[in-house]
Amino acid sequence: MALQVILGFDNSASMQTRDGNATRMQKAKELAGPIIQKACQLDPNGPDVYSFGGKVTYLGNITADQATVKLNTLAADEYSTKLGEFLIEAFRRARGMIAEGDSVLVLIFTDGAASDRSVVKREIINMSNSITDDSQCALEIIYFGDEAANYLRELDDDLQNQGAKFDIVDATPIEEALRLDLEQLLDKAFND
Repeated sequence: MALQVILGFDNSASMQTRDGNATRMQKAKELAGPIIQKACQLDPNGPDVYSFGGKVTYLGNITADQATVKLNTLAADEYSTKLGEFLIEAFRRARGMIAEGDSVLVLIFTDGAASDRSVVKREIINMSNSITDDSQCALEIIYFGDEAANYLRELDDDLQNQGAKFDIVDATPIEEALRLDLEQLLDKAFND
């Protein structure tokens, strides 16, 4: 059984917000670089990478050598945060990987509450209910700022009370994620 990695980058306009001397998008790219390097060791094909804002864009499988170039093509747009639309695509792909016997980590970098909150909840609950073991899929949300912290904590802590079979979501503030190495992040995603 291999670990497959699906990365999603929020490229909504709010990702241009400056926190200190860098934008949230710059910080996401900085953190993603080492994660992609390690993910390529765990996922030989490289992670599947998407951006989402007003639309979902598939950037392809990214190898360690391509990571910097692909990440530099990401730019914030002026649209909303269509996290739910990204999850529809990511979980569709994840189900195929799980059917092949792999486990899947969906790793998201975002700073805001989704524009399509009901879709987000529905998709997470449906994914949770479609797996037979909670080691098959984990959703790790690394977030910037505190505007959406309560919403993301609800996704992390309360979906089993709303019908999800497993708690597959972990939400981690960027400051905490930067202190973790990839193994710790994986452990947190699958076991927290």
